[in-house]
Amino acid sequence: MSVGTDDLVDDVMRAEPRTIRVFLAFQMGCVGCPLSCFHTVTDACREHHIDRDAFLAALRDCTEHDPDQWEPAFRNDNAGEGS
Repeated sequence: MSVGTDDLVDDVMRAEPRTIRVFLAFQMGCVGCPLSCFHTVTDACREHHIDRDAFLAALRDCTEHDPDQWEPAFRNDNAGEGS
């Protein structure tokens, strides 16, 4: 699955369960949230004050690599600022 900004958060996590670790690394409470089936990636980033392009790049990085070897190297100290 190629993740896009208009994809629903729930669809992303169901199609690519390994992306859950990206949501958690960015300190986003989307996992298990009832709004995840209504919010797009853009909506979630706006609500959590996360840079959408950085988050989208991390999601894509996660889905393009071997799940056993992928690590959240993208994470920086201010990824969750304002949450």
